[in-house]
Amino acid sequence: DRVVVSTATIALQDQLLKKDVPALRAAAACADSGVSSPLTPLRDLKVAVLKGRANYLCLRRWFIVQREEVTSPAQAQLYAKVISWLQQTETGDSAELHLSPDQRSYWSSLSESEGSCIPAQCVFHHRNQCFLFRARQEADASHVVIVNHSLLLSDMLASHAVIPSFSNLVIDEAHHLESEATDQVGYALSRVATLELLHRIVHDAEPVGVSGALGLAFRAFLLSAGARSRAVAATLQPRLDEAQRDVKEAQRAIDRMFAGFRDFVERYERGTSQYDRQLRLTGGARRDPGWSQLEIEWDDAMQPLARLLDALRAFEQALDGFSDEDMPARPELRTEFEVLAIELEQLRARMTEFVSSPDSEMIYWLAARQSNDETSGHAAPLHVGELLGQGLFAKCESLILTSATLTADGSFDYIRDRLALDHADELRVSSPFDYARSALLAVVDDMPEPGEQGYQKRLQEAIVEICARSGGRAMVLFTSHSALQTTYRGIRKSLEEHNVLALGQRIDGSPRQLIERLKANPRTIILGTNSFWEGVDIVGDALSLLIITKLPFPVPSDPVFAARSELFDDPFGQYAVPQAILRFKQGFGRLIRSSDDRGVCVVLDRRIVSRRYGDAFINSLPSCTFRSGSTQTIATAVDDFLSVRSMSKVS
Repeated sequence: DRVVVSTATIALQDQLLKKDVPALRAAAACADSGVSSPLTPLRDLKVAVLKGRANYLCLRRWFIVQREEVTSPAQAQLYAKVISWLQQTETGDSAELHLSPDQRSYWSSLSESEGSCIPAQCVFHHRNQCFLFRARQEADASHVVIVNHSLLLSDMLASHAVIPSFSNLVIDEAHHLESEATDQVGYALSRVATLELLHRIVHDAEPVGVSGALGLAFRAFLLSAGARSRAVAATLQPRLDEAQRDVKEAQRAIDRMFAGFRDFVERYERGTSQYDRQLRLTGGARRDPGWSQLEIEWDDAMQPLARLLDALRAFEQALDGFSDEDMPARPELRTEFEVLAIELEQLRARMTEFVSSPDSEMIYWLAARQSNDETSGHAAPLHVGELLGQGLFAKCESLILTSATLTADGSFDYIRDRLALDHADELRVSSPFDYARSALLAVVDDMPEPGEQGYQKRLQEAIVEICARSGGRAMVLFTSHSALQTTYRGIRKSLEEHNVLALGQRIDGSPRQLIERLKANPRTIILGTNSFWEGVDIVGDALSLLIITKLPFPVPSDPVFAARSELFDDPFGQYAVPQAILRFKQGFGRLIRSSDDRGVCVVLDRRIVSRRYGDAFINSLPSCTFRSGSTQTIATAVDDFLSVRSMSKVS
């Protein structure tokens, strides 16, 4: 039977394929000594990696954009890369291109996307040239298909039309499943994406005049041989002119509406933060007169959007009157019209729901970004457990969820509740590492609690003193970028006096670049957030000290957390604490990555020893050597503990 293995990220998919599958095959080879064993069939194991649509080049879209003008150096560089790459790629996977961030922003116009393909009408699909279709064929011929959670859930929402049929599922990094399901079932509405959709329908372009799908089709009619096609072009000219006016009218209405979103957030959240702000749209917010004005703005935008939908259908109907021989571009254009119509309908449905017809089982909020002054609308499901149970778990004969962080305070209750897995069997497997010997958990107890007066100053002093004693070799984890940036500015020069270099995420490079610099120069500390709490794998002395600045409780004002908290009798104890424990365990897990590693985890949040819930955090970790005390006491303990490793290496 086929087994699907789902993990959290594309990087972990590649790791499973390149590291774990070869290890499994090697184990099968060792076990096969002429006597049949359970591992014998694994010698002939066929394994495929299947990624989401957006990772694969869509040849249909590629040849369409070739007719469009290039608008930036990054776009030109991407197109040049693709032209060269197409001569040699077998997969069409963008991972082979090593795109820069600027080039990546243009990739979406070339890649497969949800609803972007209608296989029955795609010439590349018929010729077996479609990269996505070929990847699915390879998966269909495999015993094990490695996917990521995003694709697994996309498949669920697409009635299982993406991944080859399966009844055996292994979900690795299963602690991410709820958040990924939240993202997949939910949606985002942005001004930029909406205007880009309008741009793809029709826009003015120099020197060709009118471009977009309607413009390309109009020129195809003009350039086709025969009087009939030119006559059709003449009848479509007024529709094209009207569509241009409708796009401009819709653009103005969309601009007004998203500006209204921004003003609405500003009015409710004024002065709350200099960084990104989020406003949950409760019933009270929707009764505000300002929201009624936004409903009017959306009604204004709906009318030109409806006319654009009619224009797409009129052009599509006109194309149906010609054969592919008469008009070679017809298949690609007709598919593009259908795709645009689907996306336009989806936009209208989602925006109508978001603005004026909210679903009681969904959570809605506005997010205002400080960096680009853009405000977007967001929606997410209130519950995902039942959705997963009915749409995914129920189709499986066997289902295994695995992760290093599925338990909180020794119990699976939290994850069972979140994923509605009341009847699952459970197994806790102890770590292969000797944490009592290799890890010291130390808590600084002479600091103010987060938020109290003097906390930031004492936090910075503690980091400097402890990292100076360790000689760098450290990673400092934060729960927000604002706290990271403030601390970075406060400690950088002091650490330089001790010949220790401080590097900050989003300040001194990408996570991968910072990790490489730490490995190259151990007298370095990395200040990180979000992505550094998990997935970082630094084996050996380069990472010997991990500092957790603050217990990673969810932000109470986060719209999804706030809405789901209302479902609990004790939101803090039943929801916030277990969620923070799982995150805390992920962060702690960065420290000991092999049986030879030795390191210290310092917690600079004394609530872990002063509050009743603190024991649940400590009890959720492997049994380590434990110390608590003043900053100076802990700095000395760090020095002593790490010196044992240094002396053993010398001896």
